[in-house]
Amino acid sequence: MIQDQFNLNQNSSGKSRKNHGLENYGFYNQTVGNHGPALEAASLLNRVALGLLFILVPFLAFVSRRSVVLIVPIALAMLVIANTVISEDLSIFRRIKLTMSRVAGLAAFTLAAWSLASLLWTPFPAEAGEHLLKALGTVLLGFAACLSLLPIMRASNLHLITLGVIAASLMSVVVTATILAGYRPVSPEGPTIARAAIMLAFIIWPAVAWLKTKGAYWQIIVLLTLTAGAIISSSSNLALLTFGVGLGIFCVGLKLPRVTAWVLTVNMIVFIAGGPIIAVLSRNMPDIYEALFPNEALRLLKAWGNLIEAKPMHMLTGYGFETSISARQSGMLVSNVIPGPVVDLWYDLGLLGVVSVITLYISLVVRGLNLPRTMTAAVLAEIAAVTVFSATSSTIAQIWFLSSLAVAAIAFTAVKNGQHRMSRPKSLHA
Repeated sequence: MIQDQFNLNQNSSGKSRKNHGLENYGFYNQTVGNHGPALEAASLLNRVALGLLFILVPFLAFVSRRSVVLIVPIALAMLVIANTVISEDLSIFRRIKLTMSRVAGLAAFTLAAWSLASLLWTPFPAEAGEHLLKALGTVLLGFAACLSLLPIMRASNLHLITLGVIAASLMSVVVTATILAGYRPVSPEGPTIARAAIMLAFIIWPAVAWLKTKGAYWQIIVLLTLTAGAIISSSSNLALLTFGVGLGIFCVGLKLPRVTAWVLTVNMIVFIAGGPIIAVLSRNMPDIYEALFPNEALRLLKAWGNLIEAKPMHMLTGYGFETSISARQSGMLVSNVIPGPVVDLWYDLGLLGVVSVITLYISLVVRGLNLPRTMTAAVLAEIAAVTVFSATSSTIAQIWFLSSLAVAAIAFTAVKNGQHRMSRPKSLHA
């Protein structure tokens, strides 16, 4: 690629871009300087969109609950449009087709299709349909934005990720200090700060991956320390747990990436697939379970076991997307089923949904191992952080959470596309 750029610069009168294989990525226009007004506007739009995602969204999340939901889709759409114009073709559709033919793409498509099909038998089709369409729209837009990113990213754009983490961390400290001083910059401040801190616990890892790519190890330590202080100041135990687990996996993954990946995968499979088995056995082995679980947890486990045995067919099909949440709100499932994401997944989508989630999870872990070594530990830390939050929260289908994941996914994709800058080019005179 560097040799091609040199040849293009030496032969600025060259009329065939296809001879160098650069026409699909807009690389010719970036190196030769053949910038028209449309390309200049698209480049500016791309930079603005990345700034919105990496800096403004994490920053404003501490003072506005709706900033993530409102700004992220706009920025994602801007990215898709800008990069499509820069690349001067519709290669994004080929990339989407290629991705959907892989295991992760097929698992994601199956999960989405099954969730849509489950609307046919859910007792709350209106509420579930509205939430599902919003969730799918956010996921699809984020997916398209990731695939639209140019395969060669500028370092100046990647620095925005680190700047965004710094800005969000400082904002967390400032907002917390103003609250302690008696002011109320946000309303209500609790949920806003907690969600923003969780988002910070997600976006820290692509920033770490970029700094590790550059070999800036002292900067990584400073950034992690600053982020830890910001999350602690937010007083969100869930955000602190999410960040702490991610940090532990990152440290272990630096030395033992494959072992770490195996541990994550096995724990995930046991956690999800073993839930119904534990619930059913709780009815038949009361002595052992009384020694392991508190009385309230044991009662709820037995209730879930009773529900499984009473309607085993629903373990295959589920009751429909988000039925568990709506049923609790309406009083249909008060104290009848233990609350939690594992139960919700089985209750809503059944066996096919569970298999799709596990397959998608394994595919992401394998994909993380296949990335450049400088990114592997950070990707595993991100997967662990998202897993811990998903396992302890019932808000994984909410738009702010999916939008936060979209920002993190785009940041990781950008870092991956910036790896070319870390290898020294061959001598032009070799």
